[in-house]
Amino acid sequence: DRLRSRGLGDVYKRQILEHEDADTFLHPALSAIHLYDQEHKTDYFQTLYEYLMNMLDKRAAAAMLELHKNTFQYRLNRISELFDLDLEDAKTLMNLLLSFLLWDLTRRD
Repeated sequence: DRLRSRGLGDVYKRQILEHEDADTFLHPALSAIHLYDQEHKTDYFQTLYEYLMNMLDKRAAAAMLELHKNTFQYRLNRISELFDLDLEDAKTLMNLLLSFLLWDLTRRD
């Protein structure tokens, strides 16, 4: 109960970051996408985030971003091309999902 009241995420974050820098665990594409968005005024980071957080449901993710489904699909295609990501590969998707969760815990930006 005590752990739950403080939030398990905070407990895990503290344990992980005592021993390693959080970036050690992040998929390298996350930082690249984040930087690309800043330099090119795109929103690929948030697009990929919503896609993964909505369990690969393109309609739900597009709705979260208030995008047409074709625009959303175009963004996914561009992300895949620009950052050499296979968004059909389960291991890649799991790695990206876990990386976004860690990003949320450590950065919140």
